[in-house]
Amino acid sequence: MIKKFRAYSRKFGKIIYPDDPVYKIDISGDGFTTIWKDTVDDEGVPLMISMDTKDKNGNEIWEGDIIKLVPIFSKNAMTRIIVVKNFTDIQSFEYEIEVLGNIYENPEVLQNWE
Repeated sequence: MIKKFRAYSRKFGKIIYPDDPVYKIDISGDGFTTIWKDTVDDEGVPLMISMDTKDKNGNEIWEGDIIKLVPIFSKNAMTRIIVVKNFTDIQSFEYEIEVLGNIYENPEVLQNWE
């Protein structure tokens, strides 16, 4: 299965997807990612891989997303806010998942929960 990915460019201030008509994502064999727009580049940008699942609102979940986990079955469990690092972070069927933002565009979401 081919993984979907996206990258965040600090220089261009946005998340870029591979099919973007203006920006180009270049992933080298040594793991470095560069985003290009015309002749301007942004090197060493973070690459985010899709978790191939969606939250309760139909939003795709990506590495770097800030999600809210709300317990479904247990009244004693607490609502948690986490940053998605890999698929195991979202495997539980005991929580309803909602994407609140991501660590690159919405870091204030984490600050509001501390």
